[in-house]
Amino acid sequence: MVELDFFMDKTIDVLIATSLGIFIMVLHRRADKRVHKMIEDLHDYITTEHREVISKIHEMMEAEKKIDEDVHTMVLEQQKLIKELHELSTKDNKL
Repeated sequence: MVELDFFMDKTIDVLIATSLGIFIMVLHRRADKRVHKMIEDLHDYITTEHREVISKIHEMMEAEKKIDEDVHTMVLEQQKLIKELHELSTKDNKL
């Protein structure tokens, strides 16, 4: 009878340990899923922010390019006006 009680006690201990082990594995797996979900969310956020930053940089570069083109056009017009003024002033000096 003592051996049977000992055997039953050990069986119960093994069942409890196994149940706790399975419970810990389930919690760990759920935690892994939550961590994985958090990582996926973070990746999606970073990807979205990256696209927005690249888009803003592209817009800024386009705006700078337009400003450069406008400045170049103004410089050419100014050079043309200076040349015309110079020609007029040299023409007046000849008279």
